[in-house]
Parts: sequence; structure tokens; C-alpha cells
Amino acid sequence: MIIFFDEDTGSRVPRALASVDLKTILWVGKRYGTKKGTPDTTWLADAGRYKWLVFSCNTGMLNVQAEREVIEDREVTDF
Repeated sequence: MIIFFDEDTGSRVPRALASVDLKTILWVGKRYGTKKGTPDTTWLADAGRYKWLVFSCNTGMLNVQAEREVIEDREVTDF
């Protein structure tokens, strides 16, 4: 299972997990291959497509219609 940390979560935890050789950790930035500021709908679509488990601190994601639609359409699992 791939675990994805969004930009709002920061990079400390995912970097620490990756440093102990957990190759299943991704985050916005260098490891995921996108820049900070990438629209949430972009990585949410990938998360749903590839069935990643998403960790996010963005509590407003479900209030943004486009983001909510991607989460529902792609069946994104988040915590």
C-alpha cells in the first residue's frame, strides 16, 4: 500500500518514514514529482486511481466541490 501525505501535512513525517527505507511513502514535492501548490484535484485523482491511502490536514477539502467530487468519484481513502 502506498501512503500519500499532502502538502498541508508537511514533509517531516513522510521524510522520516522514507528514511527508514519505507518505499511506500509519497508526498507533494520531490518524492511525488509535483511542486508545492499543485491543485489538490491533481494528486487526489492519482490517489484514487492508484488506491493510495491519503493523510491530510486539510479539513476544508470536503467543502470544495471539485475536490469532493474527485474524492467521491475516485473513492479516495483518507485519514
